[in-house]
Amino acid sequence: MELDSDKMFGELYSSAEALQTALTDLETKYKKTVSDTRIPLQFLTLRDKPESEPLGNTIHLRLTQKVDYHPSWAYVAVSYTWAQPEGLAAQFNTPEIRVWINGTEARPPHCPPSVIYRALQYDTLEAKTGHL
Repeated sequence: MELDSDKMFGELYSSAEALQTALTDLETKYKKTVSDTRIPLQFLTLRDKPESEPLGNTIHLRLTQKVDYHPSWAYVAVSYTWAQPEGLAAQFNTPEIRVWINGTEARPPHCPPSVIYRALQYDTLEAKTGHL
């Protein structure tokens, strides 16, 4: 893996189709099935906004409990994140992300919001698992 954030699209891929092929190859290569089903996992799932909160640019996610995990669940995993430029979230209009630990306590995600947002978009449009 090499840092490619300073390269232009044409230096990385010859066409949009070449990018799509590379992404499909990655998706196929890294789509895994958990072999040890004894490992309890926690997921982020969509949650309704609190009634007291006005409509806005915030996505609310719920952190599941480890006891809720079922080995047959499909999910989208984000295994590697890196520092994102400060303006990236604003540039792509990334909404605020709130992670609800229980019914009354919320926190920001532990990774850049744009990472969670991209994973959520992929899950919503492609994978349709409902679990990150």
